[in-house]
Amino acid sequence: ERESRPQAGEWVAALRAELAGGAAAFADNPFRGLSAFDERHAQFFFGREDEIDAFVERLRHSPTLPIVGPSGVGKSSFLFAGIVPRLRGSARWTVVASRPGNDPITALAHRLITATEGVSEAVVDSPDRAQVAALAEELRVQPSLLAHRLATIAMLTQTRVLLAIDQLEELFTQGVAPRDVECFLGMLAQAADDPTDPVRVTYTLRDDFLGRVPAIQALFVLRR
Repeated sequence: ERESRPQAGEWVAALRAELAGGAAAFADNPFRGLSAFDERHAQFFFGREDEIDAFVERLRHSPTLPIVGPSGVGKSSFLFAGIVPRLRGSARWTVVASRPGNDPITALAHRLITATEGVSEAVVDSPDRAQVAALAEELRVQPSLLAHRLATIAMLTQTRVLLAIDQLEELFTQGVAPRDVECFLGMLAQAADDPTDPVRVTYTLRDDFLGRVPAIQALFVLRR
């Protein structure tokens, strides 16, 4: 009814109040456009239930299970809005999530230090830069240290641990030093190898980069 409609001035005031709250005002927007869904948008992510079931079942027996598919198929959304919430719904998990960028080992070192229970994108005080740099250098010298750090996180938090690397193809597209590419892939290959351990590793990867990642023993193909 015309009499019930808000006046223009009321709309302006309401919109200004919302915009003053920043991005948080629209945090639950279900229309993501070209942006990937993350764990906050799990309630809006649907249509992949069968694939989620299949992935979680395979993860029980596969310590490392990459998610491979064509560009734009929704691998990141599948991982963070589909798989992670499903895992959290069945057990206590600590998710160590990282993205390579142009310095993948430092980015991962930061996540390992700040990893906290129940947080996919660790939200704690930023660690000292020197501490991050020191751990990054230790990982370069001894790639097997990643497996030890993940096991330590599982022990300290009394949770299962998922190392989730998004868009692994950035190792090859962001100008990463070849030494660091080799080291990072070596760390992933050694990070989890025993199905009875509480640590699991997954990463998303465009299928056209599959041949550049050695030693893949199992993978999950996400189709359109």
